[in-house]
Amino acid sequence: MMLVMLLNIMAMVCFVLCISSAM
Repeated sequence: MMLVMLLNIMAMVCFVLCISSAM
């Protein structure tokens, strides 16, 4: 369960970083 939550958080952070870097 913890691993899934960590993966979700990391994916969200990567997504936000990609969006902010594209802008």
